[in-house]
Amino acid sequence: MFKTQVLTQACAAPVVQVDGQALVAAGLAKGPDGAAPRRVDVSKACNVLRQWSNLADATERGALLWEAFWARLTAGQHSGLYSDEFSSAMPLDAPRVLNAESGRVAQALALTVAAWDAQARALNEPLQARRYVESGGRRWPVYGGCASTGYFTVACNQDGQSKWGPDAMGNSYLQVVRFGANGVDAQTLLAHGQDEAALTGGRGVEPVARYSRKAWLHFPFREADIARDPGLRRVVLPP
Repeated sequence: MFKTQVLTQACAAPVVQVDGQALVAAGLAKGPDGAAPRRVDVSKACNVLRQWSNLADATERGALLWEAFWARLTAGQHSGLYSDEFSSAMPLDAPRVLNAESGRVAQALALTVAAWDAQARALNEPLQARRYVESGGRRWPVYGGCASTGYFTVACNQDGQSKWGPDAMGNSYLQVVRFGANGVDAQTLLAHGQDEAALTGGRGVEPVARYSRKAWLHFPFREADIARDPGLRRVVLPP
């Protein structure tokens, strides 16, 4: 929702001058009395964000950059971030105007670029480079992101680690149910393995692989579908 405004405000000039105190506060410079201002080239970051589709698929380039930028922009107090206020009459549409007066947006993007340069990170690295799960001797890419960024599909490493594991915040069991002309049509998907150890390389890798591929399962709801299930096992309980 804010990407166009971000690009307009942060990319008005290819180079942004960052205050020395901001560099020290971000851990990008040292000095008891602050540091010298730094000129940061944001042009490549702007191009990456322009080309980003706004999705969080595993192969997307730009999703990680946006997450890092948005986290920096919204860190701490939100005072002055928006020009408008929340309205209960329009809960999904307000606030929706970033404050352009303070230059805060451009500073946040420049600091993000400076931080990534310090870590030798490519601004266009794909999501799967940092968001994945290791299971069954393989690395499986994971899509989605933190709920604070606005993603519906949650896959968030709040501890700052790349590998998705038992301590990460994310989806678990998912189902999408539609009532169509032929009755109930249910699709299900399990984010983790059938064994709790699956996310640490143990058993239950197939559900993990299926989730990574977005390979939804058709749930056998009708009696005929249940009868055709090759895994059907019938247990009769006598009175």
